[in-house]
Amino acid sequence: MVLEEHLKWVRIKIIKVVIRWNSWNHFGCNINEKLIQQTADAIVATGLAAAGYEYVNMDDCWQVSRDAQGVIQADPKAFSSVRNRSYLSNELDNVIASNSIPSPDLLALCSKALLGGSVILPDEIKAKLNAHQYDTYVAQLRLHRLKSNEISRKLKQLPLKPKNSERGLLRDMFHVTSRERKAAYFVTATEYYSEVQISKNSDDIMKLCEWKVYRSVSPLNYPSFEDLQKMELVAYYYLAKSQAKDDTPTYVFGRTDTEDEEHVFLVNYGEKPGPDIDGYYQRKLLLIKDLQSLKGLPVLGRFIHDRETGITTGTVSGFTRRIQDHLGIEVDNDVLYDDDIVMQFDTKTKQKKDNLDL
Repeated sequence: MVLEEHLKWVRIKIIKVVIRWNSWNHFGCNINEKLIQQTADAIVATGLAAAGYEYVNMDDCWQVSRDAQGVIQADPKAFSSVRNRSYLSNELDNVIASNSIPSPDLLALCSKALLGGSVILPDEIKAKLNAHQYDTYVAQLRLHRLKSNEISRKLKQLPLKPKNSERGLLRDMFHVTSRERKAAYFVTATEYYSEVQISKNSDDIMKLCEWKVYRSVSPLNYPSFEDLQKMELVAYYYLAKSQAKDDTPTYVFGRTDTEDEEHVFLVNYGEKPGPDIDGYYQRKLLLIKDLQSLKGLPVLGRFIHDRETGITTGTVSGFTRRIQDHLGIEVDNDVLYDDDIVMQFDTKTKQKKDNLDL
């Protein structure tokens, strides 16, 4: 009986045999980038890949040392196109120290690193991977984000800014498709070298990062700069810093619609602009969710500017609206609650009125 059950288990058990080619078996330490590339091409051309060979393993002698974080570094002579993790950081340090302008090639590599760190794992991927695979992906992404944030920080330290980008660096660009809105968007993210005034009428609110949202016709291609000039700009998202009279900063994430210049505050981070590592990526995820949904994210505050009168009217959400959002109860953003705060600011006379009657 036991043997019969065992044979039944053997029949239904599926075992996947992983087949791989290993450099050590034939070449030992005599390997380089060209050889490995030729080997991979040969495995595909001869049909071995289709037969089950999934991996090309470089066993030994491809590495030379470890960086300060303990990450193994490839031999730059044998593998010249491989950029070690510390390469960009060291090159930027040299540019900063020499008080010079980074080369176009270095800036292109920085852009690739920034884009590589901007990936966001879709929710569906967790269901398709086992726990170990998912954790590995998350760990790799966090390393990319650490590197990306480090590059961004050093680019802001450049004493001489690259031409045509005096105000900021291109942090990211990506497509967003919304089934609810039946629309496709293309988004560019600019991280400013220093704080930039968000409005001509206010010098106490400065933006640190800005996302421009264009209505896109092709969700597959990345448009050129000339193409962007022809595309419809529908909204801005921004990370902004508001400076209080006591010099205490408040960081907010919000959106401005170009059609009616409506300013919507979506997140109030308080005195810190979000987590150090994942802050940018959390805001990117919020932006995507807001663009995809007809209702959008819960609104903390909304400001509408009347071009004719020059009066800006603002509504700040009270406790009723916030607690409903927190409990997951649907909130109508067009309805005012008794504890909402309404204010007005006249941009012509600079007069401000708080706590107006609803």
